[in-house]
Amino acid sequence: MSDSPWMDLQEAARFMRRHLRFVQQKCLEYDRSGGKTGLKNTQPTGEDGKRFVHVDDVNRWMERQPPSRGNRRFRVAS
Repeated sequence: MSDSPWMDLQEAARFMRRHLRFVQQKCLEYDRSGGKTGLKNTQPTGEDGKRFVHVDDVNRWMERQPPSRGNRRFRVAS
């Protein structure tokens, strides 16, 4: 894992020891529930871009806590 707290879904699946499709479903669950359940994620590059999750949100999900409120800024390293 890199120094960034952001992971793409593939990295998150490895970190969580789950299948990629499971992580994708949890991200969709978050989007469809209005942020009440599922795995909080962001898609900063538009509709065709990758989705990313923050390591803190993955840890909250693994501890069975509700998704955090508020937004985190996704910064691309230059």
